[in-house]
Amino acid sequence: MTQDQKETAASATVDDTGHERAFGALLASLSDCFARSETRETFARMTRGMLMELEDVNCWSLAEAIGERGPHRLHHLLSRAV
Repeated sequence: MTQDQKETAASATVDDTGHERAFGALLASLSDCFARSETRETFARMTRGMLMELEDVNCWSLAEAIGERGPHRLHHLLSRAV
């Protein structure tokens, strides 16, 4: 991760109470779509990554931004998990 990416990730994780509450409500309303808690957590992390200001938005860049070692978990979510 470059310094710019770290700063972007840090600024995206600042807790804004109103946004966090709305995001939590959205995730709660979609929770029945996922049979496994791990899948729900991956979806939540991927969605947070998609809300970050990234230069490129693909599974590799999202995985790096949310702290995954590679894009495999995101690929699985998008292609087979639901």
